[in-house]
Amino acid sequence: MKLIAVLLLSAFSFSFCFAQTNRRISGEVTDSATGGPLAGVSILVKGKSGGTQTNAQGKFVLSVPANDTATTLLVEHVGYQAQEITAGKEKILHIVLAASMSQMEEVVTIGYATVKKKISPAL
Repeated sequence: MKLIAVLLLSAFSFSFCFAQTNRRISGEVTDSATGGPLAGVSILVKGKSGGTQTNAQGKFVLSVPANDTATTLLVEHVGYQAQEITAGKEKILHIVLAASMSQMEEVVTIGYATVKKKISPAL
């Protein structure tokens, strides 16, 4: 009976040693020209499916694997240059995005419609 208890205890402790835990990275994304917060910035973990967006105050919180110090974050927003940032062991990040100088092509959408009108002869 003691042998079974010892085996069960060691199995549980062994599984906890290899359980993957996450750590939280939080931070703020601002505009390089104004210093103001940027809302709706996408922050993705490179090579993973997880990510988040900044709130109205430009703040975000993201969970990454605790043992991975080479976690790379992709920071993207429309009209700004995308950045790749290595999080390392940092818990709080301050990210500054610069406006993109590339111009978008002008898009013009025109709609056409055909309407047939039936005219009745006057009596």
